[in-house]
Amino acid sequence: MLITCSVHATEVGSTHTAVQFAYKLLTDNSPKFAAIRQNTIVVLMPSINPDGVDIVTRWYRKTLHTPYEGTAPPELYRHYVGHDNNRDWYTFSQPETRSVIETYNRFLPEILYDVHQQGERDSRIFVPPWLDPIEPNIDPVIAQGMNALGLAVANDLTAAGKVGVAVHAAYDFWSPARHYQAFHGGMRILTESASAHLATPVTLKFNELNTHPLGYNAQERSWKYLQPWPGGTWRLSDIVDYQMLAFESVLHNASLRRQELARNYYSVAQHQIARNEPKAWVISAEQKDPGATRHMLEILVFGKVEIQRAPNGDHVIAMQQPYSGWAKALLERQDYPDLRMYPGGPPQRPYDTTAETLPLLFGVEAKPVNELPAGSLTPEQFPFAAPAPNSFRASGVRFRRESNLLWGSSARRERTPLPDTHFAENL
Repeated sequence: MLITCSVHATEVGSTHTAVQFAYKLLTDNSPKFAAIRQNTIVVLMPSINPDGVDIVTRWYRKTLHTPYEGTAPPELYRHYVGHDNNRDWYTFSQPETRSVIETYNRFLPEILYDVHQQGERDSRIFVPPWLDPIEPNIDPVIAQGMNALGLAVANDLTAAGKVGVAVHAAYDFWSPARHYQAFHGGMRILTESASAHLATPVTLKFNELNTHPLGYNAQERSWKYLQPWPGGTWRLSDIVDYQMLAFESVLHNASLRRQELARNYYSVAQHQIARNEPKAWVISAEQKDPGATRHMLEILVFGKVEIQRAPNGDHVIAMQQPYSGWAKALLERQDYPDLRMYPGGPPQRPYDTTAETLPLLFGVEAKPVNELPAGSLTPEQFPFAAPAPNSFRASGVRFRRESNLLWGSSARRERTPLPDTHFAENL
């Protein structure tokens, strides 16, 4: 079990929950927690965006008791990379992403629990099942397991007296950019708790709640939202309370089903190895941009894809390997389904991006084949050309500033540190 917190730095609740839950996990002597300690291995990451959390913390303390209290900081936060850093799980461009994936690849957990927050006017917490569509390269065993585990968490929250629990709402199960784990044998459980204004409470009336999130209405009772939250004051402590119950529920259910989860992990790998359509992908050795081709191959290998070289120098990715679904999802052109609000009506709005096709992104020719190339194939290795950690990472903040300001510059390419005056001048 791997738990990741605060990839979005303004979603401050989960880092607090992680610290409190770690203490409870070590000290609670109830039979439930004894079973968790006996039957699960827990890897807990209280913040996978630590410099961002520091920026938000400093801003909140600075603006406390001012008109700006509870607002997002006008500093770099997540736009320092030019995109949402929770969409980096297939190109691995950031050191934080690589650190999490290296940890994931080391332990290969059956479950990853990714802890988030959503808008203050939505449900008090979301858990799977997900909305359609489901990415076709994700094994049905993974999808069904997440449905079952998500509903178990919803049941435990409701039994504990928590209202405003939404399931099968808001989030689809399509984008590889968010679901690395589901392509690597693990169930990615997501919860999205309603936000406060950072650590400042918010007060909402019932008629101020969101009536148009995807899949449900926060002002109406339905099978996927059985007990609407009536409105009131919502605090950081409420976020932590809901998340503490969700942490406990996920781990308890994992401890109860330890053997089945391990067996399912094995069966998913068997399904991947049996893939025959296509038989392989071939990436020609003759490309317009060899550097981009090399980088694409590095990305695939970092995601545990096995690559072989044909006698003519072409790169071959056979589909008979444990993570062939991951390779296929990133190499083929995605065919997002034509989902309509009703027959002949307007299209349903996708939650997020609908394609992450690496050959199109990098300008690389890659084609599926139904037969492996003739001749013997030899394994290839493409070590990821990530920055050397000791070359300029004097501190988290300094590293982040450098990665933002010097992307593509000679200093960035040469991995050499610059004097602190450079950062001050550019900020």
